[in-house]
Amino acid sequence: KRKLEYRRGVSLVGPHRDDFSFSINENELRRFGSRGQHKTVLIASKLSEYSYLKIKNEETPIILFDDLFSDLDSMRISKIIEKLDHVGQVFITTTRAVEDDLDSKMSYMQFEVRENQLRSTKR
Repeated sequence: KRKLEYRRGVSLVGPHRDDFSFSINENELRRFGSRGQHKTVLIASKLSEYSYLKIKNEETPIILFDDLFSDLDSMRISKIIEKLDHVGQVFITTTRAVEDDLDSKMSYMQFEVRENQLRSTKR
């Protein structure tokens, strides 16, 4: 489809063109899901992708989550952190303090960007 894609100026095939449909209790997530449910499904799909790549490549991937904690309640955050504790290296960005959400037994480093400066913060 390369000629048609060139003529239209858009990609017509590929993973970005796949439509997935998720349901919770037989309700379509797209129409009935809360923002927290949407975010949870996105995180679950990323963790599935991580597991697949780890097995396929026989290497531990690095996981990147941008604004991970937005739209999530404390129960969901706690469950997600519990899952992340069993994977390799994870980079998380967030716009809020998360010390209370992280397990004190976890090994992590925390940084803050303020006034264009990066600095390590307390743990």
